[in-house]
Amino acid sequence: MLNVRRSVIAVTVAIGLAAIAGPAAASPPTGHGVLHSPHGSYRGHSPGDWMAQWWSRALSGPADESNPVIAGGCVLVERVAIHYNGADCTLPPGTAIYEMLFSTECSTVEDPPFHADNAAEAEACGRANSGVATALDLRVDGGPWLHLLDDDFGAVMPFTRVTLPEDNIFGLPAGSMSFGGYGYGALINPLPSGRHTIDFRPAGEGASPPTHAVITVR
Repeated sequence: MLNVRRSVIAVTVAIGLAAIAGPAAASPPTGHGVLHSPHGSYRGHSPGDWMAQWWSRALSGPADESNPVIAGGCVLVERVAIHYNGADCTLPPGTAIYEMLFSTECSTVEDPPFHADNAAEAEACGRANSGVATALDLRVDGGPWLHLLDDDFGAVMPFTRVTLPEDNIFGLPAGSMSFGGYGYGALINPLPSGRHTIDFRPAGEGASPPTHAVITVR
C-alpha cells in the first residue's frame, strides 16, 4: 500500500483506487526468522532511513519508466534491494529486501493537509493519515501470512532533502524540497539461492491490489 497524498502510485500515478477486502490485523510475528528485527538498524540505517530512501528515489526521478515507482523492480543499495510495486527481481546472494508496506510523506512544497515545514510537522502529518490502512499482510515462499500493521513495524522518516526534477510524479515545479512522514515497512532477511515468492495483501482506503513477486537469487 503506497500512500501518496492518500492515493496509490501506479504506472500512471493513479488517484483513489478502490479499497480491497482483507483480514483483520493480528499480532505481528516479532522475531520471525524471515524478517529482520523491526527494532534494529540494518547496515547502519534505521527503518525510517530505508523508508526515506524508498521515497527519495521516487521523488527525485521523472514520471517515466526510469522512475522505480513507475517501472517497478528493485534498486540495490548496500546489499539491500529496495523493492517497488511488487515487481519481479533478480538479486545476488546475500541481499536483504526492503518492503515499504504503507506510508504517507509530507513536504515543504505540497499544499495542506500534506504540507510540513519541519520534521515534527511531517511526522504528525504522516501519523494523521496512517489510519487509512486496515491490514498489511505479507508472506514469503507461501509461508504463513505475517500481519504487519503494528507499531513494531511502524517507522518515522527523517526529514530529508531531495531535488524535484521537471515532470516529477507530483506535477509540481522543479526545485528543492524536504519531506518526512510515517509508515510501515519490513526488511526480509537474505534468501538462499533459487526462486522465491513474496505476496503482499494490503487493505484500507486507497489500497493497491495484492501483489505476487518472484525473486530469483543467483
